[in-house]
Order: sequence, then C-alpha cells, then structure tokens
Amino acid sequence: HLAGAKGRSMWREIDSAPKDGTSILLCCAINADGEPIDWREDMETAQVFVQVAAWWDGDDAWIVYCDQIAEPRLHFTPTHWMPLPPPPCAERGRTDCSAARR
Repeated sequence: HLAGAKGRSMWREIDSAPKDGTSILLCCAINADGEPIDWREDMETAQVFVQVAAWWDGDDAWIVYCDQIAEPRLHFTPTHWMPLPPPPCAERGRTDCSAARR
C-alpha cells in the first residue's frame, strides 16, 4: 500500500532518510522505462521493491535485515523511505507485544 490516510503518500524522498542506524522501509519505485515514478502516475505500470534496512556508516551503505550474511547490502537504489509502522499488537492498544508471540 503506497498511500496513507486520505490518499496521501507516507513515502518520503530518499534524501531525507535517517542515516543514524534507524531501521526504516526503503522503496525503489520505477516505471516501465526504469525511471523513478511520480506517485501521481498510474501505479499499474510501476514496479515497486520494498525492504527493511538501516544505514551503516562502516560500509557507507544500506544494510538489509535478512539471512544473507555474506552480502547484506541493499540490492536496489532506493528512491523513497518511510518509518516502520508499529507492530500489530501495538495497533490493538497493547504496550507489551511479547504476549502476542506465545
């Protein structure tokens, strides 16, 4: 889902992404010609890739959260980002999500 409440995009331009180790969602949105899309375009012709990642100064790169220890770098050039949403248990008003894992 690329739009937030009232149809506004929750995605932000990549230049404003935090580079302090904060985990965020990164997105690469391109059209059929491989060019970054404008969110107002027809989304039916776009390809969208999304990954949870954080900036790591040690490699000066986005590092993804996966089991690819040998190559943890992001495999696309992000165009947009947004903060991680709260976990589902938090959306239901719970403050301790550990009970949801049982």
